[in-house]
Amino acid sequence: MSRSAAKATGVMAKLNNRVRINDLLSERTELQVYRSCVLSTLLYGSESWPTYARQEKRLNRFHLLCLRRLLQIKWQDRVSNTNVLQRADVPSIPTLFIQRRLRWLGHVHRSEPDRLPRQVFYGEL
Repeated sequence: MSRSAAKATGVMAKLNNRVRINDLLSERTELQVYRSCVLSTLLYGSESWPTYARQEKRLNRFHLLCLRRLLQIKWQDRVSNTNVLQRADVPSIPTLFIQRRLRWLGHVHRSEPDRLPRQVFYGEL
Protein backbone atom coordinates (compact mmCIF):
# COMPACT_ATOMS: atom_id res chain seq x y z
CA MET A 1 0.00 0.00 0.00
CA SER A 2 2.85 2.43 0.70
CA ARG A 3 4.18 1.89 -2.83
CA SER A 4 0.93 3.08 -4.34
CA ALA A 5 0.98 6.15 -2.08
CA ALA A 6 4.53 6.94 -3.16
CA LYS A 7 3.63 6.51 -6.82
CA ALA A 8 0.51 8.65 -6.37
CA THR A 9 2.70 11.37 -4.84
CA GLY A 10 4.90 11.29 -7.93
CA VAL A 11 1.87 11.46 -10.21
CA MET A 12 0.52 14.41 -8.20
CA ALA A 13 3.87 16.19 -8.58
CA LYS A 14 3.72 15.72 -12.36
CA LEU A 15 0.14 16.93 -12.31
CA ASN A 16 1.23 20.06 -10.46
CA ASN A 17 4.00 20.69 -12.99
CA ARG A 18 1.98 20.14 -16.15
CA VAL A 19 -1.69 20.70 -15.46
CA ARG A 20 -1.82 23.32 -12.71
CA ILE A 21 0.42 25.79 -14.56
CA ASN A 22 -1.82 25.65 -17.63
CA ASP A 23 -4.26 28.53 -17.22
CA LEU A 24 -6.43 27.28 -20.08
CA LEU A 25 -7.63 24.24 -18.11
CA SER A 26 -10.69 24.61 -15.95
CA GLU A 27 -10.94 23.43 -12.35
CA ARG A 28 -13.30 20.68 -13.49
CA THR A 29 -10.76 19.38 -16.02
CA GLU A 30 -8.00 19.40 -13.40
CA LEU A 31 -10.22 17.37 -11.06
CA GLN A 32 -10.98 14.86 -13.82
CA VAL A 33 -7.27 14.43 -14.48
CA TYR A 34 -6.75 14.00 -10.73
CA ARG A 35 -9.43 11.30 -10.54
CA SER A 36 -8.11 9.40 -13.52
CA CYS A 37 -4.38 9.64 -12.79
CA VAL A 38 -3.79 10.13 -9.07
CA LEU A 39 -6.75 8.27 -7.57
CA SER A 40 -6.38 5.30 -9.87
CA THR A 41 -2.69 5.06 -8.92
CA LEU A 42 -3.42 5.52 -5.23
CA LEU A 43 -6.16 2.88 -5.12
CA TYR A 44 -4.62 0.33 -7.49
CA GLY A 45 -5.39 -3.13 -6.08
CA SER A 46 -7.22 -1.75 -3.05
CA GLU A 47 -9.98 -4.35 -3.44
CA SER A 48 -7.76 -6.90 -1.77
CA TRP A 49 -5.89 -4.76 0.76
CA PRO A 50 -6.39 -5.47 4.44
CA THR A 51 -6.81 -1.86 5.52
CA TYR A 52 -6.61 -0.46 8.98
CA ALA A 53 -8.08 2.78 10.32
CA ARG A 54 -4.64 4.39 10.58
CA GLN A 55 -3.82 3.63 6.94
CA GLU A 56 -7.21 4.87 5.76
CA LYS A 57 -6.69 8.12 7.67
CA ARG A 58 -3.25 8.59 6.09
CA LEU A 59 -4.57 7.98 2.58
CA ASN A 60 -7.58 10.22 3.20
CA ARG A 61 -5.27 12.97 4.48
CA PHE A 62 -3.19 12.72 1.29
CA HIS A 63 -6.38 12.73 -0.80
CA LEU A 64 -7.70 15.87 0.90
CA LEU A 65 -4.33 17.59 0.67
CA CYS A 66 -4.27 16.98 -3.09
CA LEU A 67 -7.84 18.26 -3.49
CA ARG A 68 -7.07 21.38 -1.46
CA ARG A 69 -4.06 22.02 -3.67
CA LEU A 70 -6.10 21.62 -6.84
CA LEU A 71 -8.93 23.79 -5.54
CA GLN A 72 -6.41 26.34 -4.22
CA ILE A 73 -7.79 26.21 -0.68
CA LYS A 74 -5.33 27.35 1.96
CA TRP A 75 -5.40 26.16 5.54
CA GLN A 76 -6.10 29.73 6.62
CA ASP A 77 -9.43 29.57 4.77
CA ARG A 78 -10.71 27.13 7.42
CA VAL A 79 -12.73 25.00 4.99
CA SER A 80 -13.93 21.67 6.38
CA ASN A 81 -13.00 18.38 4.75
CA THR A 82 -16.67 17.72 3.97
CA ASN A 83 -16.90 20.98 2.06
CA VAL A 84 -13.73 20.19 0.14
CA LEU A 85 -15.11 16.80 -0.91
CA GLN A 86 -18.45 18.35 -1.91
CA ARG A 87 -16.80 21.10 -3.90
CA ALA A 88 -14.61 18.60 -5.74
CA ASP A 89 -17.53 16.14 -6.11
CA VAL A 90 -15.24 13.29 -5.05
CA PRO A 91 -15.95 10.76 -2.27
CA SER A 92 -13.60 10.17 0.64
CA ILE A 93 -11.05 7.35 0.62
CA PRO A 94 -13.03 5.05 2.97
CA THR A 95 -16.06 5.46 0.70
CA LEU A 96 -13.95 4.69 -2.37
CA PHE A 97 -12.61 1.55 -0.64
CA ILE A 98 -16.14 0.35 0.04
CA GLN A 99 -17.26 1.06 -3.54
CA ARG A 100 -14.30 -0.76 -5.06
CA ARG A 101 -14.70 -3.79 -2.78
CA LEU A 102 -18.40 -4.07 -3.50
CA ARG A 103 -17.74 -3.80 -7.23
CA TRP A 104 -15.14 -6.59 -6.97
CA LEU A 105 -17.46 -8.79 -4.88
CA GLY A 106 -20.20 -8.35 -7.47
CA HIS A 107 -17.73 -9.40 -10.16
CA VAL A 108 -16.78 -12.51 -8.17
CA HIS A 109 -20.43 -13.34 -7.54
CA ARG A 110 -21.25 -13.12 -11.26
CA SER A 111 -18.22 -15.14 -12.35
CA GLU A 112 -18.29 -18.78 -13.39
CA PRO A 113 -18.41 -21.35 -10.53
CA ASP A 114 -15.10 -22.91 -11.60
CA ARG A 115 -13.14 -19.63 -11.20
CA LEU A 116 -10.69 -19.61 -8.28
CA PRO A 117 -11.79 -16.29 -6.69
CA ARG A 118 -15.38 -17.52 -6.54
CA GLN A 119 -14.33 -20.87 -5.10
CA VAL A 120 -12.24 -19.15 -2.43
CA PHE A 121 -14.96 -16.63 -1.60
CA TYR A 122 -17.75 -19.20 -1.30
CA GLY A 123 -15.60 -21.93 0.22
CA GLU A 124 -16.16 -24.34 -2.67
CA LEU A 125 -12.61 -25.72 -2.77
